[in-house]
Amino acid sequence: MSASLEPSDVPISPELAAERNMVRRLEAAMAAEHGVDTPAYWRAMSDRLHEHLRRTQPRDDRARGWLVRVAAAYRALAGTSIGS
Repeated sequence: MSASLEPSDVPISPELAAERNMVRRLEAAMAAEHGVDTPAYWRAMSDRLHEHLRRTQPRDDRARGWLVRVAAAYRALAGTSIGS
């Protein structure tokens, strides 16, 4: 039986690691500004990530694809309403 890897144990490119860390910093800033897990937070995260993608063009296709997926997930969450 082989041990499974933790997500933090999976080797990733330095560019993907840098983008992941940028998202974590942005999450903390947006949570402080909009509260945690609110439609305003999710919308702000999506907007900021799309803005980041327009300003920068990650050379690592995996990093760019990951950022696009994360931004889309935040946009989808912004369109949901808890309790409806």
